[in-house]
Amino acid sequence: MRLGFQSTDTSACAVLHVSGEVAEWFERAPDGAPRYGLEPVRGAGPEDVVRAALLARGNAGGTALRCVVALGAKLVEQRSIPLPEIARADLHKVLGRKAANLLEARIDDTLFAALPYSKDASNADTDGTEQKWHLVALKRSFASGLRVALRRARLHVVRLVEGSSARLCHADRIRGERDKACIMIDVDSDDVVVSLFCSDMLAMQSRIHGSFESVPTLALSLIQELKSIDAYRRKTSRGDAVEQVVVLGVESERSKLFALAITTALPQVRVVLSPDESSAVEAPHGVRAGRVAALEACTADGPFLLDLTSRLPVRYGYAATLAACVLLLTGGVGAVAHERMSRSLSEILEQSRRLEGRAEELDELRAQNQATEQVLARAIAESERLVLTQSWGVPLRATLDDVLGASRGRAEISQLSAQRDSSGGQLRVRGWTGSAPLSSMRSLTAIQAQLEESPRLQSVEVSSPTKPHDPQHRGDADALEFEVVARWEGAAP
Repeated sequence: MRLGFQSTDTSACAVLHVSGEVAEWFERAPDGAPRYGLEPVRGAGPEDVVRAALLARGNAGGTALRCVVALGAKLVEQRSIPLPEIARADLHKVLGRKAANLLEARIDDTLFAALPYSKDASNADTDGTEQKWHLVALKRSFASGLRVALRRARLHVVRLVEGSSARLCHADRIRGERDKACIMIDVDSDDVVVSLFCSDMLAMQSRIHGSFESVPTLALSLIQELKSIDAYRRKTSRGDAVEQVVVLGVESERSKLFALAITTALPQVRVVLSPDESSAVEAPHGVRAGRVAALEACTADGPFLLDLTSRLPVRYGYAATLAACVLLLTGGVGAVAHERMSRSLSEILEQSRRLEGRAEELDELRAQNQATEQVLARAIAESERLVLTQSWGVPLRATLDDVLGASRGRAEISQLSAQRDSSGGQLRVRGWTGSAPLSSMRSLTAIQAQLEESPRLQSVEVSSPTKPHDPQHRGDADALEFEVVARWEGAAP
């Protein structure tokens, strides 16, 4: 029984492997050629990880839009947890509390997945009343922030997994007889995970810190670890020895020497290498074939997968209701208001269509609902201002044509308002222009010059472009916001 597993087809997905130090991107081109990129992670937040991931994807020349995110050991908390025999209905709550305590976080900010150890192994040092679990925990806020940031970059996270568990599934798939005890040696970038399993049950797991490539004594330490695990297996299974060893992530030349050392220490075992000479794993220039094999293994599915993907139902009714409200509002205003609010309606309908095809995190849904509420509030306020302005006798259509004509190709208009006073009135226009300050100033100077030629406007003033207070409703944090203020000659009171 596993807690935290969802079966998903990931065969054609890219792999984004992230740790506390680096982000790695791997995918296969349509012709099967590997694409690999690496970028250091500068920061501890999900935005920092995504920034490095996008740079790694660019370094790889990646084009895939669907990916499996494999988390390294430093981004998750892991622990072996002994629990008394409890009902399955209570097990999820108990493990959830254990995971929250492990993270020192609230229960509602905790994601976890758990895998039971085999009963024989868990009872080796107990009286038989305890069950050991391998527990992996991650803060929900970090996972949600990671997925939301990747979705904004148009990358869909198909699965969020603990990396070593996915590679253990790959080892289970390529080994021989499944009823025989097997040891998997998973060589990661900065540590090695050694797992003992039989059939579809995990018996034990240990982690040795250090790089297999750069620490000369690590191979010897691993041989000693294998001998200790074999002795442990004989003790807990009435003399049955380990009969298979799978080595993943080591270069083929070094893995052959390592396999020879393994069979010397444990003559009864059969060693399976990934990659090996027959698999002919192709790697980009300067990238180890063993690393390519380890990354590609992260798409594997199986009984040992610790899946931290949180799939929550999406509420479609709220966005649909807002869309209907905007549709009713557009029927009661003039042609100018109708055109403006139709654009708002199109934005909302587009959001609704995207939500219908995807199951998003609750945080992302809340953020989109808030943005939709802001669009609706602006639409209501704009319609009220337009109706009032028309009652003043303002030549609004001609004035709007002047504003749109001056901004065409130079800026995007977001808001137009008019205020009545004793001398006529004031027109106020807000909008966005490009992210380059110099070209933005040139565009605004041209807009000001053209508006000053309008017979309906005078005393035109344009503010300097600044960063917007709320860039999220537009979706472009690099855009610059500006404001135009001008006088207009209104009808006599």
